[in-house]
Parts: sequence; structure tokens; C-alpha cells
Amino acid sequence: MKFKNEYGGNKMSLDKKSIDNINLQDISDLIKYKIPESKNLEYKGEMHGDKEKENINKTVCGFANASGGLFIYGLEEDENKKPTEIKGISLNGTNWDEKKRSILSIIGTNIEPRVDVKIREKKISEDKVVILIKVPKSWNAPHCIKKNNGKNRSFYIRRDGSTDPMEFEEIKSMFDFSNNLQEKINSYRNERFSFWNSKINDNYKVIFHAVPFDSFSKSRIDLKKARVALRNKQFLGGFYSSDFEGLYSSSRYPFKIRLFRNGIFEAIRDEDKGDVYVDNFKERFEEFVNGCLELYEELDILCPVVFFVTFTNVKGRKIAKGPLNLSMLQDAERDTLDPAGVIIEDKNQVGSEVHNLFVPIYNHFGIECDYDFEQSEN
Repeated sequence: MKFKNEYGGNKMSLDKKSIDNINLQDISDLIKYKIPESKNLEYKGEMHGDKEKENINKTVCGFANASGGLFIYGLEEDENKKPTEIKGISLNGTNWDEKKRSILSIIGTNIEPRVDVKIREKKISEDKVVILIKVPKSWNAPHCIKKNNGKNRSFYIRRDGSTDPMEFEEIKSMFDFSNNLQEKINSYRNERFSFWNSKINDNYKVIFHAVPFDSFSKSRIDLKKARVALRNKQFLGGFYSSDFEGLYSSSRYPFKIRLFRNGIFEAIRDEDKGDVYVDNFKERFEEFVNGCLELYEELDILCPVVFFVTFTNVKGRKIAKGPLNLSMLQDAERDTLDPAGVIIEDKNQVGSEVHNLFVPIYNHFGIECDYDFEQSEN
């Protein structure tokens, strides 16, 4: 949804903008350009009690079951669902942190499965704020609202400018998709492992994968735009050529890189015969994750993304945390190390999630390393 004024001018899609970068001028522009509610944009004036609880839950649930969206709470609307005035929400003598906790509690205790939202406030006076609630598209749908102490459940979905009850076939289809998604990811990775394992040599292999949940839809990326972005960012080498499957790196970067037409990234290193230095690959993997997230944002590929790292043909090799930790060398007992992937939705998660992904690899070779349970703010 792009701003389009009555003279045909275009402005940025507010629901696509980072919630941290939205300001009061952006909200005022919604009024100026008479932007109505849409599939990804909802306005509400101040509400209280059960009405506030009901509307927040329905909107968040509906957005999560559709393609995500932005809920602007404190923006009045008219009968045509166009914004009219920024009145804000009264904090009633409390503070913003308490109001934020209250909203998170409403969402957390009434919607299942859980929906992780981002909430920010824009202060308009000493006691009033506009509340922004950013809801991601969920890949764990369908979500429902629990009612009557959990005895009943209601499913909602966002359509155009309204949030409606879901039809039975829609609910069934979402359950089927969620159940099949993990199977599709596993099937894809098994296919790629078979391809690389067929290239027999004495080298060990390290394989990175980035799999956007959106990659199994019918959409295909714009390869021309992707190649320009990869070159400009110098991502993992920066020089890419096209072929039947998508783009591949033609540079001398240590990893062979491939971007498939559905948005899946693959990076493999298979030129090493000696010891496996885990820290080196952890550093490379974090670079890979950050690069993928930047590119996906530019190509409008929806998060979340699941990232994997796999070590193959490592049986009998010496493993160290790093080249200076020679006392930690261990003989591997397994030929393949394939820890469960991590799901990342924004860059704030990268450091801790990459660390956690490598913990079982470190531990397998006798290297002391604990999980980082610190979670970034949602």
C-alpha cells in the first residue's frame, strides 16, 4: 500500500517501513493524503475495557493470519475508514511501560499460537501517545482468539480494510500449509545434500542455507534487481552470473554462492582438507546471515527466514574452536553435523541466534559453550 494523493503522487508504503523509523509526520501524511484502511493498515481511536481487548486481539490475529500489518492506535477514522485526527491514547496517570505491558499481556494471553509483535509509542503530549503495533505475517498460522476461558476459539483474517471471521476452508488450508512447510524445507535440504555428497573428494564441506518461509509460495525474485543489489553490497564476493537455477557467484570468494529463483541462498566451502576451525565458520556464517537479511529487505522478501549450517565429511578430522586453541583438538565421531536451524526475523536476533546454532557443534567436540537465552525486545 503506497500513499497516493488525489493528484497521483506516490509516497512510501508506511506498513512496509520499519516501525522504529515511523514518526508523527508519517501519520499526519495518512490524513493529508486520505489513505484509507487496507489489508495491511488499521486505525482505531481510543477504546477502553473489553472493547479495547477485543479490537486489539482481532486486529493482531487477522494481520498474523494474512500478510501482516500496522495497527495505529490513537488515530481517529471516519465512516469511509479514512483517518481524520490524531487524538492519541491517554495513559491515565500511568507510564508508557505499563501501557505497553498491558497490551502485550492482552495479546499474549488471548491469542494462540503466540504472535510476536513490535510495539512503539509516539508521544503527542505529557499524557497521550499514539501506539504503533507492527504484526508480522505468521508462518505458524492459523492463529485464534481464546474465549470463555479457552472453551471457544475464533479465527480471524484481514481482508482489504476489515477483519473478518475465517471460513472453514481457509482454516483447513492454513493448517495444511503449516504442516507441510517443514516437510518442504527438509526435502529441499536433503536434495541439496545429495547433490553435494555426490561430488566425492577428501575435503570436508561446510554448507550454509537461508530459507525464507515465503520461498515456497509461487513468487519468484527479480534476478536483475538481485544481481545489482548483490554487486552494490559486495555480498560474499559481489560478482554474480545467471543460469537456469538463478544466480551464482563467479568470484574467487572462499564460498561458492547460489541464489535460487525462489529466494533461497546457499553457500558451500569444499576446498579444505585439514583441521576444522569452528570460530572461522561461525564468523563467516554471521556475515552470511546479515547479508541475506539485508538483501531480502531490499527485494521485499518476507521474513522470517530459517538459517542452517551443516558440516559434512568431518569424521576423523581434528576440530578446534580456533587456530590458537590447539589444546582443544578433538577427533570427530560423526561424519555429518547438522544442528536444527534458527528462525530469524530481524537483525537484532542475529548475534545470539548464530551463537546458539553453533553451541551443539562446539559441545560435540568437547568445547565448553552455553546457550545465550537473552532475547531482543519485540
